[in-house]
Parts: sequence; C-alpha cells; structure tokens
Amino acid sequence: MLENGFDLRASGEMNLNSLLALAPALDDLRGELQVSAGISGPVDNPRLEGKARLHDAQFGMEAGNLSASKISGELELAGTRIVLKNFNGAVNSGSFERAGDMAPLSPGASQLRLTLHNVSLEPSENTSMIFSGDLALRPTDGDRVSLGGTINIESAEFNQNINLGTLVNSLFEQILSTRRSRAIT
Repeated sequence: MLENGFDLRASGEMNLNSLLALAPALDDLRGELQVSAGISGPVDNPRLEGKARLHDAQFGMEAGNLSASKISGELELAGTRIVLKNFNGAVNSGSFERAGDMAPLSPGASQLRLTLHNVSLEPSENTSMIFSGDLALRPTDGDRVSLGGTINIESAEFNQNINLGTLVNSLFEQILSTRRSRAIT
C-alpha cells in the first residue's frame, strides 16, 4: 500500500482553541497557527519540510498556577528536524525564550534551550518566588538526553500564621520535659 512512500502537503490557519481537547492539563488555549508543511519519503524515514508560525498564543493551567501569553515563534521543518526560531513570550509576569531543534524520530539528537526572566511562581498557597534561569536539553550517550542549567531565585517568600500562645506552650512543655528527663537520669 505505501511501498513507494508518501507525499503529503498541508497549508492553512488553525485556531489553537480547537486543540484544547488534546491537552487535558490546560484550562485555556488560544492563538493562531499558520502552517505550510509537507512530509514525504518512505514510511521508515520520512522527510519534513515547511514552516509553521505561532502568533499571539496563550495558555493557562490552573492546577499548576501557570499562565503564558504573547507566545510567538516559528517552527521550521527541515528533513528529520524541527528548528525553533524566535520563539518567545510572557509567562507568569516574566518572560521566556526558547531555541534549538528537535528530532522527533530520534529524541536523543534534540538540542533545546529555555531562558527564563523574572518568572513568578506560587508552588503552594503560602509560598511565592521570582526566578530566572537558563536550561538546556542536550544529547548524551545513545538516544538519551540530559537536562542541565542554572536557576537563580531572585526572591522568595513564605507566609505562615503563627499562634504565639501555642508556640509558647510548646516551648514551655519542651523545656519541662527536658528538665524531667535530666532529673530522672
């Protein structure tokens, strides 16, 4: 049936909201994707060609307290690789830039870089932080990849209500129990 391979082409525009059902972790997905791409060749070694441009995309994930907007960039399909160009946006009141290339049929050959600037995160109800960083996904042995880089915490805050009466009682009980154990020995 596909002994001679295939040659598929597609072009057009897509509203990202139509893909929301494919990403159940996301609560919101918006923006526009313009595509002019093709895939051809034998089934066991397909070749990609074309471009996809993402414009003014945004997504939200309430469970992860994550919100990204103004996401734009270009994906260049080149042979067996997907190259990210000018990929950037805003995330949790900070910004990000992403660059590199991916090899979907050989993940170990992928090289990606993510740079974050002043990203705000609230990992729990009473904890918040602002951080920046530079992370890289690089090939290692065989078909494996490693993630490395630096994350700098610019500021962090932990808020907890403390009942002073309970704290004093706990300290007093601790002191008494220490004195009792010393008196017994």
